[in-house]
Amino acid sequence: MAPLALLAAMVAMMWQPMREEVATRDEPVFLAAGYTYLKGMGSHLDPEQPPLAKEWSALPLLFMDVKLSERAGRYLDPQSGYPETRTWSDERVPVQALFPLGRDSWYFRPLAEGIAFGNLLLYDGINDAEKLLFSGRLMQVVLTLLTGAAIFFWIRQLAGGEAAVFGTALWVFNPIALAYGHLILTDMGAALTILLGVWSFSKLLEQPTSSRAVLVGLATGGALLMKFTAVLLVPIYATMAAVWWWKSPPERQRLSTVCKVIALAGLATWVTILLGYEPFWSPAPSLPAEQAARMGVPWWFQHFRFCLIPPDFFKGLACQIGHSHVGHSAYLCGRWPANRLVVLLPRCPGVEDTHPLAHLATGWLVPGPYNSAERPCLVLRALDRRRRISGFCHEQFDQHWGSAFAADDRPAYRWDCGADRLATTDRADRRLVALRLVGRNGVS
Repeated sequence: MAPLALLAAMVAMMWQPMREEVATRDEPVFLAAGYTYLKGMGSHLDPEQPPLAKEWSALPLLFMDVKLSERAGRYLDPQSGYPETRTWSDERVPVQALFPLGRDSWYFRPLAEGIAFGNLLLYDGINDAEKLLFSGRLMQVVLTLLTGAAIFFWIRQLAGGEAAVFGTALWVFNPIALAYGHLILTDMGAALTILLGVWSFSKLLEQPTSSRAVLVGLATGGALLMKFTAVLLVPIYATMAAVWWWKSPPERQRLSTVCKVIALAGLATWVTILLGYEPFWSPAPSLPAEQAARMGVPWWFQHFRFCLIPPDFFKGLACQIGHSHVGHSAYLCGRWPANRLVVLLPRCPGVEDTHPLAHLATGWLVPGPYNSAERPCLVLRALDRRRRISGFCHEQFDQHWGSAFAADDRPAYRWDCGADRLATTDRADRRLVALRLVGRNGVS
């Protein structure tokens, strides 16, 4: 009953914001694009992200009386749109300069058109925008709850019921999960499928069977259909396999079997991606080298386009890579850095506490007379002192304000006399510490 109560509390905390918060910049785009995919209107809108998360959010719209205004319908016509477009490397150029014969080329990137269509679908006055938005957000809440359930079952398998409840509570009261878990974005779908992918791959290393390899492929393919960030599963899997090889010398005799099932998992991943983009399996059309250079099409796409199937998947991946080279500005530590990660990671362990994973990664580097058994308690203490005030996120076309993080006015690692006692407290006291941590995390 404890995990069900926790997940119910999570729904309660997200319910009111889900109904009252205005749409973010991406929500109308993702919801409208998913609706066009499901209705068979093509897959050209919003190619920058895979389709599965958008289609999942748009499922309730199939059972609603959704109307398209004349203005919104214009953006479904490949020949209509804005006079400017973005190249695959995210440069703004006139459409006529790249597509003198018309914008109905497969290589066209309808970024502004997707934004305009999404806004018109919701706010053109013929649909109930709040109802559409709420239905799409409700689907994301389902993914958020499924992520919490997956956390519970995996931890229970590893460490028992009490640890599973505690881990689920950390997810339920995590401000980041609460902030993004009810929005029509791709993050929760990626969080769920990446978690399932790592879990299933760990089981595959324990017992390399064909059925487990297929499960790995389904989870990995599903993650890549949710968000391109899931490509990080490749180095994660490689690290897990390397640790398995190093820690289990007797298991090395099964190396050939493990390699075979990993290859099977890769094949299952590709088949899953194919099904996600069905029926658009034809290779990308040819393009003159000079025009490809002007459009920012990467060299690897030009040379291997015949085997890059489904092509829309690799088009989106290439656009994301090009977009990542441009980046976004974001407010952090009193500045607006163009690359937020560079600033966040070095300063977070010593000054600000903006993400618990950073502390889990650096908890064993905290100076002081603490042994290795005490350092996990110090990490909990750091998390207990955590303060995070969510800011605002406003993006409109090329104006990216990012997110505002207000740091605490004191160092995150504020150890007091109780920190030393945490390592030697009995089991009952540790439960009180855990409950206090969860409570303070929820309040923050």
